[in-house]
Amino acid sequence: MEHKKSCNCCECIWQRLIENQGTAFTLMRGKNVSYKIEGQYVAWISMEDTQWILFKQKRSSICNSIPSRQNNFRPSRYPGTATSYKWALLNDPRIWLS
Repeated sequence: MEHKKSCNCCECIWQRLIENQGTAFTLMRGKNVSYKIEGQYVAWISMEDTQWILFKQKRSSICNSIPSRQNNFRPSRYPGTATSYKWALLNDPRIWLS
């Protein structure tokens, strides 16, 4: 596969996730969260007092959400758990390139 500058395949998105780990992004309701990459997982980092338990997401779970992002679905239409987190991550312009 030939990758273009604005490629949003799983490999390119994962690379941008690695490059941008530790930066904050905003959830749909205005709360901020960050993340770090731990092997094949995205580990969420709480930035709000109300975010107590944040479950890690597998790389495959993030990649399985790409079709939902391509179709501009709302978080409720994303597969698996932590749908609002994956929605915010894949809607961040540092991760999803237009």
